[in-house]
Amino acid sequence: MINFLESVLRSCYDLEFYRRVRVGTVGAALRYAVVFCLLLTLIFVLTVVLPGVLQLSRLVNDGLSDKLLPGSSFEISQGQFNTNLLPGTEFNFGDLDLVVDPTVEGNEFPLAFSDRTGVFFGHDSVFVQRSDGQREITPFSDLPDLSVTREEMQNIVFTWKWPVVAIILVLATIFRFLFSFLILMVDVVVISLLALLFSRIFHLKLTFVQWLSVGFYAITLPTLIDHVFGVFLFGMPFASTVVFLMFMLAVALDERARPAISNQTSLDLSH
Repeated sequence: MINFLESVLRSCYDLEFYRRVRVGTVGAALRYAVVFCLLLTLIFVLTVVLPGVLQLSRLVNDGLSDKLLPGSSFEISQGQFNTNLLPGTEFNFGDLDLVVDPTVEGNEFPLAFSDRTGVFFGHDSVFVQRSDGQREITPFSDLPDLSVTREEMQNIVFTWKWPVVAIILVLATIFRFLFSFLILMVDVVVISLLALLFSRIFHLKLTFVQWLSVGFYAITLPTLIDHVFGVFLFGMPFASTVVFLMFMLAVALDERARPAISNQTSLDLSH
């Protein structure tokens, strides 16, 4: 781990470090990129996804307690919806409204809800109107029979909170890592091809595999810049790409001035 953190630091500024990378193996560079992406993914999941999921859980639990009276019940039976809430009961969630009125029968969109955004529970159907005006009508006959009370819903939230949180964290980690690593690979391959073209023009003896090795490390600082800008909501398009290109150019100029020694010890991050 110490070797990895040292590599993260030195990859942001040290051309002597890149001399070792150029004569190292692409496998070591690829392992570094994988660990680097995984570390950033875990930081994102623990600092963004986990607090968001816990906050959503609290909102659901508080919403059930604050907006529903004890003993409130809801039932879908034989294609019809019933509840012991008063007809026309409304709940507001910012720009979305939720209206419960089983006295409204049929599958025709309620006129009283035509200019609102949200969900309307009638006797025979549930009506949804989106902010863009699109509507969806789902008959309760298409849904399975269901009977639930406020207390049962609170018990479900309490019982399944942590298993659901764990599943969401695992899925978020997998998809975030795959997405981040795919973007990193595309960036490294494209920039390495450009660097190879540059090296051919200036008669450098670096191969495409060597440029890939350099790219897997050189993308460290651009990626960190992207994450910092994302945290502080800075809008600087292509800033990380420019930094990436500058790193590759610096390596090319260093190689032109001081060609790497072929038998130099390679950098190994496997420990």
